[in-house]
Amino acid sequence: MAASQIDTPPSDGDWVTGYRSIATPETFRLDRRKVFEDKDIALVGASIKNGEISARQMGLIDNGTLIVAPCFMTQVDHDQGAGKPGEFIWGLTTWASGQKAIGPGAGNTTSSYDVLDALVDQYLNTTTYPNVEAVVVAGHSLGGQAVQRYAAIGKDKEDEDRVHYWTGCSGVDRYKFGLDTGFPAYNLGTLNDMGREGIIKQYRRRPVHHLLGLDDFGPGDIRCQAMTQGRTHLERGQNFDRLLERLGGPTRNTVSYVPGVAHDGPAMFQSDEGIYKFFKVQADLDR
Repeated sequence: MAASQIDTPPSDGDWVTGYRSIATPETFRLDRRKVFEDKDIALVGASIKNGEISARQMGLIDNGTLIVAPCFMTQVDHDQGAGKPGEFIWGLTTWASGQKAIGPGAGNTTSSYDVLDALVDQYLNTTTYPNVEAVVVAGHSLGGQAVQRYAAIGKDKEDEDRVHYWTGCSGVDRYKFGLDTGFPAYNLGTLNDMGREGIIKQYRRRPVHHLLGLDDFGPGDIRCQAMTQGRTHLERGQNFDRLLERLGGPTRNTVSYVPGVAHDGPAMFQSDEGIYKFFKVQADLDR
């Protein structure tokens, strides 16, 4: 697995300067031409960067903001020349639900959520980063699904109030659609001990911010489990919003709607609500 780090030195003028492998700390230069030609991870990162620029122009953030984008490689990526030999690879979508890496070799036990744990824990370390006010875990589409599930089943953090989650978008109650059975090996013992009610309580106490595009009428996943939750991305989000309301009680979850936006990650990240939830909401919650 490789983590792309956003960095904008004045002499460069672009955000992609290199990436660092979780397995090996060596830092090296990234071939931006290959990334922009073959991969959409750069588009995702660039859209976040545009959101950061907009937030700076609005006076919401200063130079103390760092954006780090994890890149979960698949075999297809490696076959096209991305990554390095020996780095973790996942199935095409399995990284989004916390499954174990499928390579290199057999017998891997590292979950994609272990990687998120490592990144979050790194920046919550007050010895290394004593002035960090908040860590925001964000994603759109399948990335949003990853954040949603990580917010529900992710391991407890020592300083969890500083972690926020930003999401965009016969086995109906089986994970990843429900909370009955089928959990990944990641954090499995704790999840079994917590049970459904414990997982829901954990999710409710974590600050999770949902953004829904009001024009997002695409169906996405058309399997029966997904269609049971709603016919479109927007309808599923609205149904989830109503579910949160019916649960009642104290919660730190929020739901916002973005007008004029369909299933468009860059537009969601650059919207007023997206920028606010990504860069400013922590300060307002602390008031």
